Amino acid sequence: MPPLHPVDAYVQAQPPATQGHLALLRATLAEVLPTAEQVISYQIPCFRLNGTYAVYCAGYAHHVGLYPITQAMRDAVGDALTPYQSGKATARFALDVPLPVELVRQLAAARVAEIEAIMATRPSKRPLKSRRPMIR
Repeated sequence: MPPLHPVDAYVQAQPPATQGHLALLRATLAEVLPTAEQVISYQIPCFRLNGTYAVYCAGYAHHVGLYPITQAMRDAVGDALTPYQSGKATARFALDVPLPVELVRQLAAARVAEIEAIMATRPSKRPLKSRRPMIR
């Protein structure tokens, strides 16, 4: 049997109550970012798009998180994010309520648009520099 992908291993290592929400969050992000590479960075799953770390997701005992929530993402969804906003750049989705899949789709789409806009203004079209090496 081949070894598990590191992101699959991360999901399986979470508490059973967290695994379902995290798997759904990951699947929703993969749907919006189909060409993104899924890697582990900062010890949590990350979607890397065009050489840029686009979004991170993580599981915890009582919630799953989505990072970073940029100003462009906040602008795209407006007040719909308010119940889930935790700090300036984090969205927390409690495990005891259904995951707001459509909101996650909108956030991810806004992040893709933001990255594409940044890449369009870069004369070399090179990926944005990463600060930390990734674990595959």
